Amino acid sequence: MQAKPRWLYDEMKHAGVDYGDPAQAAVYDERHQRFRDYRAGAEAIIAAVGIRPEHTVIDMGAGTGAFALHAAPHCRTVYAVDVSQVMLDCARRKAQAARLTNIVFCQGGFLTYEHQAAPADVLVSVSVLHHLPDLWKLVALRRAARMLVRGGRLYLFDIVFPAAVTDLEAQFDELVDSMGHAAGPDFAAEAETHLRDEYSTYEWVMEGLLERSGFHIEGAEHGGRFNAAYLCTRTG
Repeated sequence: MQAKPRWLYDEMKHAGVDYGDPAQAAVYDERHQRFRDYRAGAEAIIAAVGIRPEHTVIDMGAGTGAFALHAAPHCRTVYAVDVSQVMLDCARRKAQAARLTNIVFCQGGFLTYEHQAAPADVLVSVSVLHHLPDLWKLVALRRAARMLVRGGRLYLFDIVFPAAVTDLEAQFDELVDSMGHAAGPDFAAEAETHLRDEYSTYEWVMEGLLERSGFHIEGAEHGGRFNAAYLCTRTG
C-alpha cells in the first residue's frame, strides 16, 4: 500500500461517536432502528438510482450493512467500505448469515479507499460525509467521481443545514429534544455530539461541492429540518 502524505486528513480517527469502539458498534443497530427502517430506506435508494443486476455498487460508509445487505440481491457486486473494521465485521457476519456472496468488504473511506476494480455504476453514501471538514469534502467527492463510470450515479444523504434558517440555535435545541423523544436520551446525546464535534455543512456549500466535483444534481430532497438527499450523475 502506498504511503499517505503526512498532510492528509486522518479519516480513521473518529469525529463524534467512535464507531470503532466494539461497544458502540454492538448497540448501533438497536439505536438506529428506533427511527430508521433499513429495508425501506435501502429499497427507496435502489429505486432512485435505478440499480440493475449487472451493476457494481460502492457503499461508502457501509457501517453494519444497512444498505449493502439489501442492495446485494439487486446487483452484481457491492463494495462495502467503512473506516471501522468493527462495523465491517458486523456487516460481514450478517452477510454470511444471509448467504450473500457478492459483497466485498473493504476498510477505508472517502479519502483512503482505492477502488481496484473497474469503475462502479453507482456510489451510495448515507450519513457519512459530515465526518469530514469542508476542505476534505471536496477532495472526497472528487475521488468518488473518479470511482464511477461517466454517467454513473451518486446518492448522497446527510445532515445539511438550510442557509435560510435564521434561528439555528433554537432549531438545534429542538432537534436534540426531538431525537430524545424519538429514540431516547442516548440518541439525544449523540445529536449533541454531532452538532458540537462533527462537520455538517450548509446546503449551498454541499451543492457547490457536488457541482465542482464533476456531478450534476438531478434532484435534492429535503426531509425534516436538516436532512438532505441528493441524486447526482457524474458528468466530469
